[in-house]
Amino acid sequence: MSIDIQPNEEVVTSTSETKGPLHVYGQFSRRGPAAIIGSRAALMELREAIDKALQTGAASLSACVADGETYTLGVQCDDSPTTGQTWPLRAVPYSASYAEETRADAIWPDVLSP
Repeated sequence: MSIDIQPNEEVVTSTSETKGPLHVYGQFSRRGPAAIIGSRAALMELREAIDKALQTGAASLSACVADGETYTLGVQCDDSPTTGQTWPLRAVPYSASYAEETRADAIWPDVLSP
């Protein structure tokens, strides 16, 4: 099962020449740090996507890394109870092999589906 974040709806295109880079560093493992680093314009664009997700439930934007590679960043608001049906099944965001998601029924955002 996955959650469709509608990555083609109102995607704002970002390029290193116009908006600047937006780097999202996820958690390597449990309790590890995470970071978002970007140019002012890229962070403003991210803020717009967050505001839209708060209003409509989901949003996405096109962003780029400093080397020019582009990617889609999905933002989703899920206010369901953390002990409800959705949150316990959400895929964990860790990238370390010893901490990565292994559950077959884990819910991945569509842009991250393995």
